[in-house]
Amino acid sequence: MTTSRGSKPADTRREQSGTLRQLLYTRRQVAQLLGGVDVSTVRRLEKEGRLKGKRLTKSTSGMVFFTAENVQEVVDEAIDASC
Repeated sequence: MTTSRGSKPADTRREQSGTLRQLLYTRRQVAQLLGGVDVSTVRRLEKEGRLKGKRLTKSTSGMVFFTAENVQEVVDEAIDASC
């Protein structure tokens, strides 16, 4: 499994079925998972507190990652809001 830039995913875990699922996503990956929205939308969701980003380093310029569970919560909210 690779990201859109061809690099390895941030973190993966092997499920019982033997497939790998990604545990952490970058802003760009979350934007794609949310239907191809702009990265600024992901930043807005993060600022509103709906997405909870984590930095893996103490540097403020380091990449921000989002858990698969948190991304799924945002997807579920969007689905519920559209019903």
